[in-house]
Amino acid sequence: MLNFLSTNWKIIIIVIFALIGVVTAIVRKEWKRLDEILFYLVTEAERSYGDATGAFKFAQVFTYLISNVSLLFKIFVPTGAIENKVEIIVNAAKEIWTKNPKLIGKE
Repeated sequence: MLNFLSTNWKIIIIVIFALIGVVTAIVRKEWKRLDEILFYLVTEAERSYGDATGAFKFAQVFTYLISNVSLLFKIFVPTGAIENKVEIIVNAAKEIWTKNPKLIGKE
């Protein structure tokens, strides 16, 4: 075993860095798409449930999101970071809905 490691250590390091690169690329790609997905989910929840149901809508959006992201994303992105992202999108969406209430079915 030690002989194998000492003989092939360069290849092992290259494979490790390649795997890190692949995982990072997958997580970054999903993180970038997350804004669009969250805006859609938050808007749909607002249309469906209306005002004064914030905690319920948050739970619905978060649960749907967690159940539909890849395993790598779940492993490498902490839940708290996703919760913060949802809050940021909700606040941004509220500003957009104020300017364009037709998005949530209000006129």
